[in-house]
Amino acid sequence: FDLVPHSGRTKGQCAREMYAALKRHKNAVPVYIGDGVTDEDAFAAFQRSGITIRVGRSRTSHAQYYFSSRSDVDNFLTKILTV
Repeated sequence: FDLVPHSGRTKGQCAREMYAALKRHKNAVPVYIGDGVTDEDAFAAFQRSGITIRVGRSRTSHAQYYFSSRSDVDNFLTKILTV
C-alpha cells in the first residue's frame, strides 16, 4: 500500500508538519523510511535535518541510507527500541 496525502501536499510537507507538531525535545531527529517514488519528497525534506532510509537501492534517491529488505527495517527498529 502507498498512502499519499489527500490534501494536495506532498509526503515531505506532511512529514515536516507532523515532525514539528510532535517534536518535544530540542535534540530530536526525524527518521523517515520509505520504499517508493512518492517517498522521495520526504527524503528530500529531511536530507539535511534528519535520517532518511530507502528500502531497496536506487541510484537517484534522495535518501541518505538504504536497507536491502523489509526485514532490515524491522531489525533496525527493534534495535532502536532496545537502546
